[in-house]
Amino acid sequence: MKKPNFYTVQLKLKRHKLAVLEMENEDAIQIGGIVDLTSRIIVSILLPTSIGLTLIISGFIMKIGSLEAIGVVPLIYAGYAMAVLKSKKVNNKNVKIIRTGELEVKSNSGITIFKKDAIKNFNTKIHLVSKETYEGKLLFSDTNNNQHVILSINDTEKSVLEDDLIYLKEFIINRMNNKC
Repeated sequence: MKKPNFYTVQLKLKRHKLAVLEMENEDAIQIGGIVDLTSRIIVSILLPTSIGLTLIISGFIMKIGSLEAIGVVPLIYAGYAMAVLKSKKVNNKNVKIIRTGELEVKSNSGITIFKKDAIKNFNTKIHLVSKETYEGKLLFSDTNNNQHVILSINDTEKSVLEDDLIYLKEFIINRMNNKC
């Protein structure tokens, strides 16, 4: 694999709707947060919910049972979208700042800095969350064998997800070793 570069990392994270920022004054990269969360909630949850409820209510009023049955489909989709967005939000809420020799995690409970020698390894996990969607996580283990999520992404293609996670892992490792 070619040496990972920041531009490609930006493109990969943008495709997965995750925020990334180059902090030039600190010579660091910041990863964390979901881009366009409000619009995703509107399009993925509120719109299907309102369509589903409209169909169900119209079916009751007009006494057309098939409208009620059809109205359930957007509600199921909205429920699935809510679960996926909630998982993504939970796994990507903490801001991670990657500098030479360290990885800083900013959470509600404070800031934790992991020096390079306090990180045992980086690994990826991929699992099927629905019939057509995979969730992949990039994690690292500290010297106490605690696992920490760096980021979580979803895709319909397992191979694409795996390639993205490996690329991001290599970029972070190289960035911490001051090789990119």
